[in-house]
Amino acid sequence: MVRYANHDMAGHEEAVESMSESMLTSKQCLDLIRGMRRSSAGPLLDIDIRKALKERLNRDYGADSLIRDEFGCNGARVDVAVVNGRLHGFEIKSDRDGLERLVTQIPAYNALFDRVTAVVGSKHLRNVRNRIPTWWGIIEAIRSTTGRITLKAIRADRDNTNVDSMALVKLLWRKEICAILRAHNLFAGLRTAPAIQLQTALMNSLPIETLAREVRDAIKCRAESGSGGPQTRNGGSCTIEPNSVDYQSNLNWLLSLQSQHRPH
Repeated sequence: MVRYANHDMAGHEEAVESMSESMLTSKQCLDLIRGMRRSSAGPLLDIDIRKALKERLNRDYGADSLIRDEFGCNGARVDVAVVNGRLHGFEIKSDRDGLERLVTQIPAYNALFDRVTAVVGSKHLRNVRNRIPTWWGIIEAIRSTTGRITLKAIRADRDNTNVDSMALVKLLWRKEICAILRAHNLFAGLRTAPAIQLQTALMNSLPIETLAREVRDAIKCRAESGSGGPQTRNGGSCTIEPNSVDYQSNLNWLLSLQSQHRPH
């Protein structure tokens, strides 16, 4: 009997030891999960917000919409632009970003976009709200304890009533301006005109609504034809990189624009 009792006690000890090891493993797993949650609660980066924003935009907009990263405009770059029935810029301010560039970004975006939305981490929410125009929309990017990023609407965007015609024209390449002028029977006498004359002729000849539509169509056509990718030239007169066929004419176009502003 003693032998069997000792045998049973040994079995209990092994079972207790096995349970202890199992409990230790569970505790380690719990610590790992908690550590992951702590790291997920760190500062929101541009890449985190941009991914969540692009996923939402791709869900919300149809195939007729063009979504572009780093859209060049008036010497600035908006983080994401949507081109469809309007030009809508989305400016990201992550927890790691400063707000100094808003000083130049605000007038550049105000001149061009029909609507603008600031997509910000919680850190910058109050300061951004105090700095941007009241017609800009605001979205707050929030990371949950599980690491998921949600986009919370804080303020709805409204229409910009002060879009600048020249800012729109400067998005176009020379061949695009010429094509638009021809389509509206406005190209006579402008075949050899310098850049600034072509831009001015287009700006002064079409109502702002018609001009805006032509610019949007040109940008989408450029993308559909494979004339460019997601990267853009900064400012200047292009929003999508040219292909090799267009390179020389585009280079001449840029040089002619520079010569207009060169001191004599």
